[in-house]
Amino acid sequence: MLFRTLSRMRVLMTIFLTMLVAGCSMWPFGHRAVPADPIALAEALRAGGYVLYLRHADTQWLHRDAKPVVLDDCATQRNLSGRGREQAHEIGAGLSRLLIPVGEVRSSPYCRCAETARLAFDRVLLDADLTTLSDASDASRVERTAALRRLLATAPAPGTNTVLVAHSDNLEAVGGPALEEGEVAVVKPLPDGGFQVISLVSADAWGGMPIPPAGNG
Repeated sequence: MLFRTLSRMRVLMTIFLTMLVAGCSMWPFGHRAVPADPIALAEALRAGGYVLYLRHADTQWLHRDAKPVVLDDCATQRNLSGRGREQAHEIGAGLSRLLIPVGEVRSSPYCRCAETARLAFDRVLLDADLTTLSDASDASRVERTAALRRLLATAPAPGTNTVLVAHSDNLEAVGGPALEEGEVAVVKPLPDGGFQVISLVSADAWGGMPIPPAGNG
């Protein structure tokens, strides 16, 4: 009897975990799978209307940020590695290859973010609201979090996609997923003023994403 009871409990637990995993995969945040249909994603991005939240590319982890960081002095910051510079170029080239239109490009004033933006898109508008939250005061954290929510919920100019180059902790603070360096969260602004993360794209995925057939997107 005890054995049967334990067996039933194991079955019920397995069913529960299966349902939980399935439910998480439908939740807009935390789903880290490669897009099931990359052609459909590329076609959607070609039409514009999305915000691409890009965590800065690969960095030199042996060189930590100073305390405090001087934003105008890159020597006080953890900067892009050689691989990170290659990643930034590849991300920009991948979006161009897919004919994905990029409009406004905003970046955290940290050197690793600004350099990622310049190498990928040849332009950048530095935005203090995208500065990392890691050393922010409580008041600054509230202000930056509210500002990021507004940016993610703001529809881009027609036929374009907005790019935000920043840090993982900012996105996590508004309920988004943790990002790897160079990873992009594709965000859809919603009519009600909210937003939804619809997909995650790794730094090296853009170059291998299939080009949609001619006439689509």
